[in-house]
Amino acid sequence: MQSLFLSSAAIGITAFAVSCFTVSRMISYALQLNIVDAPNTTLKTQKAPVPYLGGLGVFLALIATLLVFKALTVKIAWILAGGFVLMAVGLFDDLYVISPSQKFLGQFGAVLLFMFGGITLKAEFFSSAITAPVAMFWMLSVINAFNLIDVMDGLASSVALAALTSFFVIASMQGLTTICFLIAALMGGLLGFLVYNKKPARIYLGDSGSLFIGGILSAIPFFISWSERSQLGILAPILILGVPLAEVVALIIIRSYLKIPFYNGSPHHFSILLRQQGWGWKTIIAFSCCAGLSLGVMALFLIQGALSLPVFAALLSLGSVAWVVLIYRKII
Repeated sequence: MQSLFLSSAAIGITAFAVSCFTVSRMISYALQLNIVDAPNTTLKTQKAPVPYLGGLGVFLALIATLLVFKALTVKIAWILAGGFVLMAVGLFDDLYVISPSQKFLGQFGAVLLFMFGGITLKAEFFSSAITAPVAMFWMLSVINAFNLIDVMDGLASSVALAALTSFFVIASMQGLTTICFLIAALMGGLLGFLVYNKKPARIYLGDSGSLFIGGILSAIPFFISWSERSQLGILAPILILGVPLAEVVALIIIRSYLKIPFYNGSPHHFSILLRQQGWGWKTIIAFSCCAGLSLGVMALFLIQGALSLPVFAALLSLGSVAWVVLIYRKII
């Protein structure tokens, strides 16, 4: 266990250093090529154009680190291949603005790559006939969740880091060396990106980054055993990624009620609503991370069999009500 932590720490530190370099290069390249996000809508309120390509910097740091430490297995290579497709789709959307159907088609292709690499559900809770559709629905949901949550400096990366922390703790408890190394490398890469993405951001993830990060996070749970001690453990990944998934659910409900297509933009993201209530940037980031980590702790208790179904249901209900009242009370 100690050697796993030491090796993971070395990988994380290396990825951080490489990311600081690659992301800084991406800032220069994006400015030279005019790959920038201009302040032209109600959702894009920055004072000046901000470079995209932050996701590419993180992706390059992730691959370079895994190669240096010889931690690139066949399954991880399939995940990175799917991540590359997602990044390419997102970058094309950043540059040319593609239709929702074209974007979804690209996401679907990336998910197929994940599944070709063996990333799918076991037929333990579902019949073998529906394991693939359930796995695809999960991955597409998480991918789009991180795309939707990326509307504020540092938010998507911070929420991803909170989820990765929980995944790392659980994976290390199970001695899953390969996945721990992947998580450590991605965490280091995101921390390097946050050096330049903290408010006021010098670079954004862009759709390329948010889609790629969502893709990696959607695949990680398939490496971990969730139900060795409790059948409820299968719900743990949903808890760990509860903050971005709650964003998806809320936006679908609100936009449907307002008769806005759910794939169209609107200022109803939880971070924007909190800002309208007077919350500061640091407070929103801290709140989001604390919520994500708290859900991660609940997930850990769940897979350890320390939470019964009634207690779990009560805690989840209370938390959900508190989340809705705190964020959406002015539009209910």
